[in-house]
Amino acid sequence: MKFLKFYADWCGPCKVLTTNLEKAGIVYTPVNADTEEDLCISYNVRNLPTFIAIGEKEKEIARFTGVKSPDGIKQWINSLNE
Repeated sequence: MKFLKFYADWCGPCKVLTTNLEKAGIVYTPVNADTEEDLCISYNVRNLPTFIAIGEKEKEIARFTGVKSPDGIKQWINSLNE
């Protein structure tokens, strides 16, 4: 499983989520919504920040939008592995 974080440089909550992901030790691929519009469209991203778990064949497993605490992020990921 891999993770995509859709963000924009002007987005305050995106910066908070980045900090919380780093505190949680989560490895992810950042996707700048301002420059990667095609990827935003293909994953139907309409709000920022959006964090998506990707499985085999680049298929979406789950997502959340907005900010979660480092512990909340870990719990969300753990729930995907159950």
